[in-house]
Amino acid sequence: MRNLITIILILIPTIIFSQNNDQFNNEELICPQIYSATEYLKKDETLKTRKIKFDQFIRDGWNYDSFAPDYISYKLDIPKEKVFSTNSERANIIYRKIENSNFKKGKIFEIDCLKKKSKPNAIISKIDSETMLIQVTEKRLGKEGSSGRLYLFIFDNSNIKKVLSKGWIE
Repeated sequence: MRNLITIILILIPTIIFSQNNDQFNNEELICPQIYSATEYLKKDETLKTRKIKFDQFIRDGWNYDSFAPDYISYKLDIPKEKVFSTNSERANIIYRKIENSNFKKGKIFEIDCLKKKSKPNAIISKIDSETMLIQVTEKRLGKEGSSGRLYLFIFDNSNIKKVLSKGWIE
């Protein structure tokens, strides 16, 4: 009995990690999403920089809290206005997932379609296979005074379904 419990305790984290890690192992899905997002960013009139250099790593859910109500409304297929009035366990689970990935030191994954660039100005984060968050820095004035735009891309495979964006400043 003791050996069975030990085996179960060893297998549970392995199963959970492999399920969470599937989205990052699928470069056939991620790379076309990055290309679609890049084409969108090149055409975006609100973005003040035209030269986008991606960091070679993908963060695990970092900064999704900036779009928490939008993300939850998308996942639950409800209007954004009803996210906070809906007292559902599913909404709470999604919010905790966003909250935990933002405050902990998130996992960072490297993929082959992003090459190492000097002084990157764009950071990619993913929390699932359907969405991608990109933070683009437009001005760098040290740590304080930096500014840019955040984009949350919602995909249907590699086709962009919806894009949400907002400005940020430190």
